[in-house]
Amino acid sequence: AISGLSIYDGDKFPAWRGQAFVGAMRAGTGQFIARVTFNARGLPTGRDHSMLADLRQRIREVKPGPDGFLYIGLGDGGSAGDPQGNGQNLGTLLGKILRIDVSGAAPGQTYRTPPDNPFVGVSGARGEIWAYGLRNPWRFSFDRAIGRMWVADVGQNRLEEIDIIVKGRNYGWNIMEGSLCFSPSSGCRTDGLEAPVAEYGRAGGCS
Repeated sequence: AISGLSIYDGDKFPAWRGQAFVGAMRAGTGQFIARVTFNARGLPTGRDHSMLADLRQRIREVKPGPDGFLYIGLGDGGSAGDPQGNGQNLGTLLGKILRIDVSGAAPGQTYRTPPDNPFVGVSGARGEIWAYGLRNPWRFSFDRAIGRMWVADVGQNRLEEIDIIVKGRNYGWNIMEGSLCFSPSSGCRTDGLEAPVAEYGRAGGCS
């Protein structure tokens, strides 16, 4: 099952012309991202299934940013309320927006981590992380004017939210669901957390 698809603009990024990146599910081993290559006729010529393999959460979105790096949205890993606390744990990729360099590979990997990612060199943190504290960032896009990243993050059961993603910021889950306290249900500390730019309740629909 495919959960995300990204095709690089060959005119803007000529070095990566003829490549696509697919988020998909493989029976028995979880989620993975595959690199698929195409020839000049648009026919597939190969694929690499090892990029960010065996994730425990469906890959929600895969898309190149205006900087040429690949951005990936990952949910918190399932179970209501994020009982493992993955959204706030910088040691896991779950509940995060990731940013990776697919133009080459570091030793033992199929990609590189951009050195200007915010948690590169931070003890216990995964360098691929661009932003954290997200529950289920199922869709995102970059605006054409200034390249700002907009994310639709699915809430638990009360609010859906829209966030503008900024490098290194914490978007609150599972301390908060949108602008509301989640854990604890009241009196939560919000300092250092990014509030959504828009939100709506389930009465108005759900993502």
